[in-house]
Amino acid sequence: MDDRLIIGTRLELCEGCNKCLSKCPVNANNAKITDNRNTVLVDRQRCIYCGECVTVCDHHARLYDDDTERFFARLKEGAKISLLVAPSIRHSLPSYKRLFGYLKSLGVNLIMDVSFGADIATWAYLRTLEAGGRSTMIAQPCPVVVFYIQKHMPELIPYLAPIQSPTLCAAIYIRNYMKVGDELAFLSPCFAKEREFNDPNTGGLVTYNVTVEKLKAYLKSQGVRLESYPEAEFDRRSGDLGFTFSRPGGLRENVEFYAGDKVWVKQVEGTEDMVQYLDQYAQRIRQNKPTPAIVDILNCRQGCNMGTGIGEPPQTDDVDRRINEQKKTFLQKGGRKPEAILREMDESLKLADFARRYTDQSESVRQEAITDLNSVYEQLGKTTEISRRTNCYACGYGSCEAFATAVMNGGNDVRNCVEFSRHKLRSGRQEFGNLFQGLDQQLEEMNQKLEALRGSGANLNNISMQTRVISINASIESARAGQYGRAFGVVASEIRNLANKSGEIIQNNQASQESLMADILELERSLRSIHAQMDEALQ
Repeated sequence: MDDRLIIGTRLELCEGCNKCLSKCPVNANNAKITDNRNTVLVDRQRCIYCGECVTVCDHHARLYDDDTERFFARLKEGAKISLLVAPSIRHSLPSYKRLFGYLKSLGVNLIMDVSFGADIATWAYLRTLEAGGRSTMIAQPCPVVVFYIQKHMPELIPYLAPIQSPTLCAAIYIRNYMKVGDELAFLSPCFAKEREFNDPNTGGLVTYNVTVEKLKAYLKSQGVRLESYPEAEFDRRSGDLGFTFSRPGGLRENVEFYAGDKVWVKQVEGTEDMVQYLDQYAQRIRQNKPTPAIVDILNCRQGCNMGTGIGEPPQTDDVDRRINEQKKTFLQKGGRKPEAILREMDESLKLADFARRYTDQSESVRQEAITDLNSVYEQLGKTTEISRRTNCYACGYGSCEAFATAVMNGGNDVRNCVEFSRHKLRSGRQEFGNLFQGLDQQLEEMNQKLEALRGSGANLNNISMQTRVISINASIESARAGQYGRAFGVVASEIRNLANKSGEIIQNNQASQESLMADILELERSLRSIHAQMDEALQ
C-alpha cells in the first residue's frame, strides 16, 4: 500500500469559499492565493481523515482515493486474495450476496464477515479491564479517533485500548489461526481505514481498502449486472453479536450482552462531539475524576453504516430495523450463552496476539506557539482590540486570532480576510480622492488660463505644455493604481488628445480656441463622472 494523499482537492473546481476550513476540526487546510484565485489544499500532516471537508464541499472539489482499482487489477493478474467484509454491507448493498458471487467468479478466495472480529475485540476489551492496570480506555474501532489522538492529543495515547480494531482482529485470526496466506482486502464503509492499514503498528496485514462507494462506481463503469450472478454466503463463521458494532452504541450492546451493567460504557458520535468530549475526558483524568471504563467513539454520527466511504447512505430507520431483527433472532435462538462464548475464546485465543501499540505523531503537526501577532494584525488593518475580535466566518476560522496564526504559520493569506479587503478599499478611496482632486485643480488652472487668452491671439504653448504634463501624470498614476488603473488610463488618453489638439491650434494660428474650450469642459465632465464611479465602487 502506498503513501498517497487520501483526501485531495480538485483545483479546477475549488471556489475558495472556505467552507472546508470552517468544518475542519484540526485546521488541516492551507489556503493559497495564486493569480488572484483562492484555493484550499489539504495539510496531510494534520489531517485525521474525518471526511468533514468532503461532505461540506458544495463544489465537489474535495475527493478521496482508495484501493478499488488496484484490487481488481490484482485479481485480473491472478493474485490470491481473500476478502474481509464490514457488517454495514448488509445495509449499504442489499444485493451483497450476489456481489459475493461476482467476486468469487473473479477468483476471490475466502469472504469473511468482520463481525467475528468485533466479537474478538469485545472479548479482548473485557479481559484487558479484568486484568487490571487500567480502569478506563478509549475503544478504537474508528481510525479517525486514533489519528486525532496520535496527532493532536498525544497525552491520551496511554488510554487508547491496547487492542486492534475489529477489522484487524479478523485479519489476525485469518492469518494466525486459520493459516490463510492470501493478500487481504477489506470491503469498507470508511476511507480512513486505508491509513489504519498503512500504520506500521497494524503489521501490514490488510493490503486493499475497497470502499462501498468506489466499488459501486467500478461495477457501473464495467457494466456489471449483479443479478446475473448467483448468491454466495460468507465463508466460515459470521460471528455472534459483533454485527451491531456498525451502528451507534453497538459496542455498548455487546458489552452489556457479556457483562450486563457491570461495565460503564460512554457512547459518543460525530466529529465535533468527539473533539469536545475528549477535551473533557482529558480534563477529568488530570483532575482524578471518575471516567467510563470504555469510551466508544465513532467519527460518523450515524455510525459505520453511514460511513465516509458509503456514498448514498441508507435510511437510519431501515438500518435499525434490520439490525434489531438480526439481534432478536440471535438472542432467541437460545444457543450460545455469553459465558460459553467468552470461555471458548479464552480457550482458543491468545490476548497478546491482538495487542495494538500506538505512535505519538504530534511532532509532525506541532507548531511553534505564537504570542505576537501584531505584524499580521497591522497588515489586516486591525489596529484596535475590538477589530481584532470581529471573529466573522468569511475566512473560515470564526476567529481573528486563529486566522492571524494561520497566516503567521504560512497556512493562509491576509487577502482572505474580508476586513483586510475593506481596509484596502478604504485606503484606495482616500488615495483616489486625492489624485482626482489634484487633476481637478490642474484642469481648473488650465481653464482659467484659457479664459484669459480667449480672443487675445496669444500663444498657447504654455497650455499645450501643461496638458502634456497632466497627461503624463495621469499615465503614471494609471500604471501605479493596479486593478483600479483602467479609469486613470481613460483620463490619460483624453488629456493626451487635448494636448495634441492644443498643439494643432498653435499651428493653425489659434483658429479653434472655442473648440478647445469645449473639449476642456467635456474632459472635466468625464473626469468627474469617473471620480463618482470610483467613489461608488469603493464605498
